Amino acid sequence: MQGFIRRLRPTEDQINAAIDEISARPAKAQMDMVLACSEVMLADGAAHTEEIELLEKVRADLARG
Repeated sequence: MQGFIRRLRPTEDQINAAIDEISARPAKAQMDMVLACSEVMLADGAAHTEEIELLEKVRADLARG
């Protein structure tokens, strides 16, 4: 199961492409996406360091435009 889950993780290039696409959307849509990511991150009742770091990277990249 862990191997399957690892394959689901996006690559750095995929994350950057998604951020580029989202940054072209209105600020409200960007904020909605960040909030949705936060909800998914907390769905298991724990905020893991890697999840927090990724969410912060996404948020910072969107803030930079």
